[in-house]
Amino acid sequence: MQDILTLGIVIDEYIRLIASITKAFSQRQKAYHAWHSSESKLQALKSQQEKLLRAGRTQQDRIQQMQADVVESERRCHAARLLFEDMGRLMRGELERFEREKVEDFKSGVETFLEGAVEAQKELIELWETYLYQLDADEDGPPSVMPAGVRAAQLPEEGKSDAQMRREAAKSQLEAENAAEEGAAGAGHGDERDGEGDDETGSLSGTTVMDSEDIISSGRVSGETAHEGMGRRGEGEEEER
Repeated sequence: MQDILTLGIVIDEYIRLIASITKAFSQRQKAYHAWHSSESKLQALKSQQEKLLRAGRTQQDRIQQMQADVVESERRCHAARLLFEDMGRLMRGELERFEREKVEDFKSGVETFLEGAVEAQKELIELWETYLYQLDADEDGPPSVMPAGVRAAQLPEEGKSDAQMRREAAKSQLEAENAAEEGAAGAGHGDERDGEGDDETGSLSGTTVMDSEDIISSGRVSGETAHEGMGRRGEGEEEER
């Protein structure tokens, strides 16, 4: 917008200067015509003066008046010629200054406008590439090559600001650290529980072995007792017989 405003101001100034130059040339043309008109009148008065001089002394009054008119006409013609020459000299100086200064101003204004137009075109191209990338990402997934203007941080989630994405990344990192700490604590409790299970298994195994020995020994005692009982019973029957 600023480059367009700058170029518009330069063009408006040029238009006004050209209008002023046109008026100056018109005034110079009028001065030229006035100068030549004064010369024509001067030539006519000189012709009349010569006729009166050839007529003789009978018209001395008219001859004196004619001489005064010729002098006045010469003065006016000389003034018109000086005015025309002064106007031409001044216009040539102003045109030289115009070509030296204003052309540079116009050149710098056009360069500023073109630079702004190029930058705007680049931004427009980047916006279009970003838009096309988003369309491709919505339809076929992210492309292999990212277009200019699209940052890698915007690939996972589009439509989010940098601050939101940073907060989410920090939150995810905190959750990962908490999960790691909980996993380490769970592993420690598991080791303790495994140790307690081993102790219980060992005690159960020892109890089972001891119980087995008791059962075997009790079986032996019962067998011996039964054998003694049968022996005593046989002896009693023999005595009865």
